[in-house]
Amino acid sequence: MSDIEVVHSLAPAAKILVFFAPNNGMNGYEVYKLAATKADIISTSWGSSESYESSMINNILAKASITGATIFAASGDNGAYDRTEELTVDFPASSPHAIAVGGTKLIVSSSGQVKKEISWGNEQTFIEAQSGHQSSISGSGGGFSQDFNIPQYQGSSTKKYDNSCKSTDFSIPQGYTGKLGVPDVSANADPYTGYATTISGKWTFIGGTSLSTPLWAALFARCNQKFGDNLAKHIHLHKELYELGKKGIGFTDITQGNNGYYEAKQGWDAVTGLGSPKGEELCNELIAIANAAKTAKGEIITSSSSTVDLDSSKEMKDDAGTSSNEVAKDEL
Repeated sequence: MSDIEVVHSLAPAAKILVFFAPNNGMNGYEVYKLAATKADIISTSWGSSESYESSMINNILAKASITGATIFAASGDNGAYDRTEELTVDFPASSPHAIAVGGTKLIVSSSGQVKKEISWGNEQTFIEAQSGHQSSISGSGGGFSQDFNIPQYQGSSTKKYDNSCKSTDFSIPQGYTGKLGVPDVSANADPYTGYATTISGKWTFIGGTSLSTPLWAALFARCNQKFGDNLAKHIHLHKELYELGKKGIGFTDITQGNNGYYEAKQGWDAVTGLGSPKGEELCNELIAIANAAKTAKGEIITSSSSTVDLDSSKEMKDDAGTSSNEVAKDEL
Protein backbone atom coordinates (compact mmCIF):
# COMPACT_ATOMS: atom_id res chain seq x y z
CA MET A 1 0.00 0.00 0.00
CA SER A 2 3.04 2.26 0.10
CA ASP A 3 2.41 3.17 -3.55
CA ILE A 4 -0.87 4.79 -2.53
CA GLU A 5 0.79 6.69 0.31
CA VAL A 6 3.40 8.19 -2.02
CA VAL A 7 0.81 9.28 -4.57
CA HIS A 8 -1.53 10.76 -1.99
CA SER A 9 1.24 12.63 -0.17
CA LEU A 10 2.50 14.27 -3.38
CA ALA A 11 -0.83 14.73 -5.19
CA PRO A 12 -3.29 14.98 -2.28
CA ALA A 13 -6.37 15.81 -4.35
CA ALA A 14 -5.73 13.09 -6.91
CA LYS A 15 -8.49 10.62 -7.66
CA ILE A 16 -6.75 7.34 -6.91
CA LEU A 17 -7.99 4.11 -8.44
CA VAL A 18 -6.55 0.94 -6.93
CA PHE A 19 -6.59 -2.41 -8.71
CA PHE A 20 -5.91 -5.74 -7.00
CA ALA A 21 -5.59 -9.21 -8.50
CA PRO A 22 -4.07 -12.61 -7.66
CA ASN A 23 -0.43 -12.82 -8.64
CA ASN A 24 -0.69 -14.97 -11.77
CA GLY A 25 -0.51 -14.39 -15.51
CA MET A 26 -4.15 -14.28 -16.54
CA ASN A 27 -5.28 -12.17 -13.62
CA GLY A 28 -2.38 -9.82 -14.30
CA TYR A 29 -3.60 -9.47 -17.85
CA GLU A 30 -7.15 -8.70 -16.72
CA VAL A 31 -6.11 -6.07 -14.20
CA TYR A 32 -3.93 -4.26 -16.75
CA LYS A 33 -6.79 -4.44 -19.23
CA LEU A 34 -9.17 -2.85 -16.74
CA ALA A 35 -6.73 -0.17 -15.57
CA ALA A 36 -5.96 0.86 -19.14
CA THR A 37 -9.58 1.90 -19.67
CA LYS A 38 -10.01 3.97 -16.52
CA ALA A 39 -7.56 6.85 -16.30
CA ASP A 40 -4.65 8.82 -17.69
CA ILE A 41 -1.69 7.66 -15.59
CA ILE A 42 -0.78 4.10 -14.64
CA SER A 43 1.79 3.36 -11.93
CA THR A 44 2.79 -0.27 -11.57
CA SER A 45 5.37 -1.99 -9.42
CA TRP A 46 4.04 -5.41 -10.38
CA GLY A 47 6.67 -7.06 -12.57
CA SER A 48 9.02 -9.97 -13.11
CA SER A 49 12.10 -10.97 -15.04
CA GLU A 50 11.72 -10.30 -18.75
CA SER A 51 11.86 -14.03 -19.46
CA TYR A 52 8.24 -14.00 -18.26
CA GLU A 53 7.30 -11.10 -20.55
CA SER A 54 3.69 -11.23 -21.66
CA SER A 55 2.86 -10.18 -25.21
CA MET A 56 -0.77 -9.82 -24.16
CA ILE A 57 0.10 -7.29 -21.46
CA ASN A 58 2.47 -5.48 -23.81
CA ASN A 59 -0.34 -5.16 -26.36
CA ILE A 60 -2.57 -3.63 -23.70
CA LEU A 61 0.14 -1.12 -22.81
CA ALA A 62 0.58 -0.28 -26.49
CA LYS A 63 -3.12 0.45 -26.91
CA ALA A 64 -3.21 2.44 -23.68
CA SER A 65 -0.29 4.64 -24.73
CA ILE A 66 -1.89 5.31 -28.11
CA THR A 67 -5.02 6.62 -26.40
CA GLY A 68 -2.95 8.93 -24.17
CA ALA A 69 -2.21 6.91 -21.05
CA THR A 70 1.17 7.45 -19.40
CA ILE A 71 2.51 4.23 -17.89
CA PHE A 72 5.20 4.28 -15.21
CA ALA A 73 6.71 0.88 -14.36
CA ALA A 74 9.22 -0.01 -11.64
CA SER A 75 12.54 -1.28 -13.00
CA GLY A 76 13.04 -3.63 -10.05
CA ASP A 77 15.03 -3.69 -6.81
CA ASN A 78 17.64 -6.34 -7.62
CA GLY A 79 20.10 -4.53 -9.84
CA ALA A 80 21.24 -5.80 -13.22
CA TYR A 81 20.16 -9.40 -12.52
CA ASP A 82 16.54 -9.05 -11.36
CA ARG A 83 16.78 -11.95 -8.89
CA THR A 84 18.37 -14.28 -11.46
CA GLU A 85 21.91 -15.41 -12.23
CA GLU A 86 21.95 -13.70 -15.64
CA LEU A 87 21.87 -10.10 -16.77
CA THR A 88 18.22 -9.27 -17.33
CA VAL A 89 15.65 -6.51 -16.97
CA ASP A 90 12.18 -6.40 -15.46
CA PHE A 91 8.94 -6.45 -17.45
CA PRO A 92 6.76 -4.38 -17.97
CA ALA A 93 9.50 -1.80 -17.32
CA SER A 94 11.19 -3.12 -20.47
CA SER A 95 8.14 -2.41 -22.60
CA PRO A 96 8.72 0.46 -25.05
CA HIS A 97 5.24 1.70 -24.08
CA ALA A 98 6.16 2.24 -20.42
CA ILE A 99 8.39 4.80 -18.74
CA ALA A 100 10.72 2.65 -16.64
CA VAL A 101 11.66 4.10 -13.24
CA GLY A 102 14.89 3.16 -11.50
CA GLY A 103 16.31 4.10 -8.10
CA THR A 104 18.78 6.52 -6.54
CA LYS A 105 20.28 7.17 -3.11
CA LEU A 106 20.43 10.56 -1.40
CA ILE A 107 23.57 11.68 0.41
CA VAL A 108 22.42 14.07 3.12
CA SER A 109 24.15 16.29 5.67
CA SER A 110 23.63 16.07 9.43
CA SER A 111 21.04 18.83 9.09
CA GLY A 112 19.08 16.83 6.51
CA GLN A 113 20.14 18.80 3.43
CA VAL A 114 20.74 16.79 0.26
CA LYS A 115 24.43 17.06 -0.64
CA LYS A 116 24.32 14.86 -3.74
CA GLU A 117 22.45 12.00 -5.34
CA ILE A 118 24.01 8.75 -6.52
CA SER A 119 22.63 5.48 -7.85
CA TRP A 120 20.96 2.95 -5.58
CA GLY A 121 23.77 0.40 -5.68
CA ASN A 122 27.48 0.88 -5.01
CA GLU A 123 30.86 -0.83 -5.03
CA GLN A 124 29.66 -3.40 -2.49
CA THR A 125 26.77 -4.27 -4.84
CA PHE A 126 29.29 -4.91 -7.61
CA ILE A 127 31.50 -7.04 -5.36
CA GLU A 128 28.54 -9.18 -4.25
CA ALA A 129 27.42 -9.69 -7.84
CA GLN A 130 30.90 -10.70 -8.98
CA SER A 131 31.19 -13.10 -6.04
CA GLY A 132 28.33 -15.27 -7.25
CA HIS A 133 25.51 -13.57 -5.37
CA GLN A 134 23.79 -11.99 -8.38
CA SER A 135 20.31 -13.13 -7.45
CA SER A 136 20.41 -11.56 -3.98
CA ILE A 137 21.82 -8.08 -4.59
CA SER A 138 19.81 -4.92 -4.04
CA GLY A 139 19.89 -1.85 -6.25
CA SER A 140 18.29 -0.07 -9.16
CA GLY A 141 17.04 -2.48 -11.79
CA GLY A 142 18.56 -1.73 -15.17
CA GLY A 143 20.19 -3.08 -18.28
CA PHE A 144 19.09 -3.99 -21.77
CA SER A 145 16.06 -5.86 -23.04
CA GLN A 146 16.38 -9.08 -24.96
CA ASP A 147 12.81 -8.85 -26.29
CA PHE A 148 12.55 -5.26 -27.52
CA ASN A 149 14.81 -3.46 -29.96
CA ILE A 150 16.02 0.04 -29.25
CA PRO A 151 13.28 2.64 -29.90
CA GLN A 152 14.06 5.68 -32.02
CA TYR A 153 13.76 8.15 -29.14
CA GLN A 154 16.46 6.31 -27.19
CA GLY A 155 18.96 5.53 -29.92
CA SER A 156 21.56 8.27 -29.53
CA SER A 157 21.45 8.11 -25.72
CA THR A 158 22.17 4.39 -25.43
CA LYS A 159 24.78 4.58 -28.20
CA LYS A 160 26.60 7.28 -26.24
CA TYR A 161 26.49 5.06 -23.15
CA ASP A 162 27.82 2.09 -25.11
CA ASN A 163 30.75 4.18 -26.39
CA SER A 164 31.41 5.49 -22.88
CA CYS A 165 31.49 1.95 -21.49
CA LYS A 166 34.01 0.87 -24.12
CA SER A 167 36.40 3.56 -22.90
CA THR A 168 36.44 2.07 -19.39
CA ASP A 169 37.12 -1.35 -17.91
CA PHE A 170 33.77 -2.91 -18.76
CA SER A 171 31.51 -3.10 -21.78
CA ILE A 172 27.94 -3.93 -22.67
CA PRO A 173 27.84 -7.68 -23.41
CA GLN A 174 27.52 -8.86 -26.99
CA GLY A 175 23.89 -9.31 -27.92
CA TYR A 176 22.70 -6.53 -25.63
CA THR A 177 23.64 -3.60 -27.85
CA GLY A 178 20.92 -2.32 -30.15
CA LYS A 179 18.28 -3.25 -27.56
CA LEU A 180 15.97 -1.09 -25.48
CA GLY A 181 17.67 0.28 -22.37
CA VAL A 182 16.17 0.29 -18.88
CA PRO A 183 15.38 2.47 -16.95
CA ASP A 184 14.25 5.70 -18.59
CA VAL A 185 14.26 7.82 -15.40
CA SER A 186 14.77 7.36 -11.67
CA ALA A 187 14.14 8.78 -8.20
CA ASN A 188 15.08 8.14 -4.58
CA ALA A 189 14.58 4.44 -3.80
CA ASP A 190 17.31 3.32 -1.40
CA PRO A 191 15.58 2.15 1.81
CA TYR A 192 18.26 3.92 3.90
CA THR A 193 17.33 7.30 2.39
CA GLY A 194 13.78 6.41 1.44
CA TYR A 195 10.29 7.32 2.53
CA ALA A 196 9.09 7.84 6.11
CA THR A 197 6.02 5.88 7.09
CA THR A 198 4.50 4.23 10.15
CA ILE A 199 4.28 0.47 10.62
CA SER A 200 2.46 -0.80 13.73
CA GLY A 201 2.58 2.73 15.12
CA LYS A 202 6.33 3.16 14.72
CA TRP A 203 8.11 5.44 12.26
CA THR A 204 10.47 3.78 9.81
CA PHE A 205 11.93 4.27 6.34
CA ILE A 206 11.09 2.13 3.33
CA GLY A 207 12.37 2.14 -0.23
CA GLY A 208 12.39 0.42 -3.59
CA THR A 209 11.43 1.32 -7.14
CA SER A 210 7.86 0.57 -6.13
CA LEU A 211 8.11 3.96 -4.38
CA SER A 212 10.11 5.94 -6.94
CA THR A 213 7.57 4.88 -9.58
CA PRO A 214 4.46 6.37 -7.94
CA LEU A 215 6.55 9.47 -7.18
CA TRP A 216 6.87 9.99 -10.94
CA ALA A 217 3.18 9.22 -11.44
CA ALA A 218 2.19 11.80 -8.82
CA LEU A 219 4.49 14.37 -10.41
CA PHE A 220 2.81 13.88 -13.78
CA ALA A 221 -0.63 14.08 -12.20
CA ARG A 222 0.30 17.53 -10.95
CA CYS A 223 1.78 18.47 -14.32
CA ASN A 224 -1.43 17.41 -16.08
CA GLN A 225 -3.50 19.38 -13.60
CA LYS A 226 -1.46 22.52 -14.20
CA PHE A 227 -1.57 22.03 -17.95
CA GLY A 228 -5.35 21.62 -17.79
CA ASP A 229 -5.30 18.47 -19.89
CA ASN A 230 -3.43 15.22 -20.37
CA LEU A 231 0.07 16.05 -21.64
CA ALA A 232 0.38 12.67 -23.34
CA LYS A 233 -2.48 13.52 -25.69
CA HIS A 234 -0.46 16.40 -27.14
CA ILE A 235 3.18 15.31 -27.10
CA HIS A 236 5.24 12.11 -27.27
CA LEU A 237 6.46 11.98 -23.67
CA HIS A 238 9.26 9.46 -24.24
CA LYS A 239 10.70 11.58 -27.02
CA GLU A 240 10.43 14.86 -25.14
CA LEU A 241 11.92 13.43 -21.94
CA TYR A 242 14.96 12.19 -23.82
CA GLU A 243 15.35 15.47 -25.71
CA LEU A 244 15.25 17.41 -22.44
CA GLY A 245 17.63 14.93 -20.81
CA LYS A 246 20.18 15.39 -23.60
CA LYS A 247 20.01 19.16 -23.01
CA GLY A 248 20.46 18.77 -19.26
CA ILE A 249 17.02 20.24 -18.57
CA GLY A 250 14.61 18.92 -15.95
CA PHE A 251 16.86 16.18 -14.56
CA THR A 252 19.57 15.65 -11.98
CA ASP A 253 22.08 13.54 -13.90
CA ILE A 254 23.36 10.66 -11.75
CA THR A 255 27.00 9.85 -12.52
CA GLN A 256 28.14 7.76 -9.56
CA GLY A 257 27.33 4.19 -8.51
CA ASN A 258 26.37 0.91 -10.17
CA ASN A 259 23.73 -1.84 -10.02
CA GLY A 260 25.96 -4.86 -9.83
CA TYR A 261 27.16 -4.68 -13.43
CA TYR A 262 26.33 -1.42 -15.20
CA GLU A 263 27.77 1.91 -14.08
CA ALA A 264 26.10 5.29 -13.74
CA LYS A 265 27.61 7.76 -16.17
CA GLN A 266 27.02 11.22 -17.60
CA GLY A 267 23.85 11.26 -19.68
CA TRP A 268 21.55 8.25 -19.93
CA ASP A 269 22.83 5.09 -18.25
CA ALA A 270 21.53 1.59 -17.52
CA VAL A 271 21.33 2.25 -13.78
CA THR A 272 19.39 5.51 -13.37
CA GLY A 273 18.32 6.36 -16.92
CA LEU A 274 18.19 10.10 -17.58
CA GLY A 275 18.32 10.79 -13.84
CA SER A 276 15.93 12.02 -11.16
CA PRO A 277 13.41 14.79 -11.77
CA LYS A 278 13.77 18.50 -11.12
CA GLY A 279 10.01 18.61 -10.77
CA GLU A 280 9.07 22.21 -11.43
CA GLU A 281 11.60 22.67 -14.22
CA LEU A 282 10.58 19.46 -15.95
CA CYS A 283 6.85 20.14 -15.73
CA ASN A 284 7.21 23.70 -16.98
CA GLU A 285 9.28 22.56 -19.95
CA LEU A 286 6.80 19.82 -20.90
CA ILE A 287 3.88 22.22 -20.55
CA ALA A 288 5.65 24.74 -22.81
CA ILE A 289 6.25 22.04 -25.42
CA ALA A 290 2.62 20.89 -25.22
CA ASN A 291 1.35 24.46 -25.50
CA ALA A 292 3.51 24.97 -28.58
CA ALA A 293 2.01 21.80 -30.06
CA LYS A 294 -1.50 23.08 -29.33
CA THR A 295 -0.72 26.45 -30.89
CA ALA A 296 0.62 24.75 -34.00
CA LYS A 297 -2.71 22.93 -34.29
CA GLY A 298 -4.69 26.12 -33.76
CA GLU A 299 -5.98 25.02 -30.34
CA ILE A 300 -6.64 27.38 -27.45
CA ILE A 301 -4.16 27.28 -24.58
CA THR A 302 -6.04 26.88 -21.29
CA SER A 303 -3.33 26.38 -18.64
CA SER A 304 -3.55 29.07 -15.97
CA SER A 305 0.13 29.98 -15.67
CA SER A 306 3.47 29.57 -17.38
CA THR A 307 4.95 27.99 -14.24
CA VAL A 308 3.86 25.15 -12.01
CA ASP A 309 3.90 25.20 -8.22
CA LEU A 310 4.65 21.72 -6.92
CA ASP A 311 3.92 22.47 -3.27
CA SER A 312 2.16 19.25 -2.27
CA SER A 313 0.38 21.02 0.57
CA LYS A 314 -1.78 22.80 -2.01
CA GLU A 315 -4.66 20.75 -3.29
CA MET A 316 -5.14 20.28 -7.00
CA LYS A 317 -8.35 21.64 -8.45
CA ASP A 318 -8.97 18.84 -10.93
CA ASP A 319 -9.34 15.11 -10.37
CA ALA A 320 -5.80 14.37 -11.53
CA GLY A 321 -5.26 10.95 -10.05
CA THR A 322 -2.85 8.11 -10.18
CA SER A 323 -2.35 4.62 -9.17
CA SER A 324 -0.97 2.32 -6.69
CA ASN A 325 -0.16 -1.13 -5.57
CA GLU A 326 -0.37 -3.61 -8.41
CA VAL A 327 -1.51 -1.36 -11.22
CA ALA A 328 -3.07 2.03 -11.27
CA LYS A 329 -4.01 5.17 -13.10
CA ASP A 330 -4.80 8.80 -12.84
CA GLU A 331 -8.03 10.34 -14.02
CA LEU A 332 -8.75 13.90 -15.03
